[in-house]
Amino acid sequence: GTDDTYEQTELSGLGAFIMFLFILSYYWTMQVIANSNRTTIAGVIGTWCFNPIDASSFCSTAVRESFIRSNTYSLGSIAFGSLIVAMIQFIKSSVKSMRGRNRASCLYCCLECLLMYIERIAQYFHKWAFVYVGLYGYGYIDAGKAVMTLFQQRGCMAIISDNLARRMLYLIASCVGLCVGVVCALVGAMFGGAQGAHEDEMIIWTYLALFCGFLLGFLLSIIIMGAVGDSV
Repeated sequence: GTDDTYEQTELSGLGAFIMFLFILSYYWTMQVIANSNRTTIAGVIGTWCFNPIDASSFCSTAVRESFIRSNTYSLGSIAFGSLIVAMIQFIKSSVKSMRGRNRASCLYCCLECLLMYIERIAQYFHKWAFVYVGLYGYGYIDAGKAVMTLFQQRGCMAIISDNLARRMLYLIASCVGLCVGVVCALVGAMFGGAQGAHEDEMIIWTYLALFCGFLLGFLLSIIIMGAVGDSV
């Protein structure tokens, strides 16, 4: 009975290929959206450095032109670079799924760890490459060459500065999330006291409000800090 059930639920070759395309398109789409946002921010910051008046407001000329350029002229470069990271993410998720089915295998665990570091390196490199795409309108290959030239000229200073800025932004987001969580916990405790809840229920609802408030505040802060980090 178990073998029959397995044969009935097993995907055909065409079904597996369609599933592969759907999952890959999901990762690819998410990467394209994130990198399009990054190139738009880079273009706006570049315009602000040379002509602050054109980037003085949310609906300024710099924002519109950078957004249009990122989603038209530079879209091919963004899609090409995003596909590389999307493929790595897809392979990593596939390896993770296979590791879950084969818990005794150490090979999948090592492979997943290796892919995780490859993904981090690729994402870090892509972040700098897409800054060049947004600033100068380079193609992805030319932007990658410019990034390598930057690293050779600047050494490790750019990497150290970027890592310090990122950690500081995460610290700020964590503090904001903690403050929001404390406020939500106080409101939850006051509401529970007004409703005449028992002490055990008060503790549960207070901790639940603290957790939800922290999570909401942290996620919203990460979105804002991500835009700030891309402009550093």
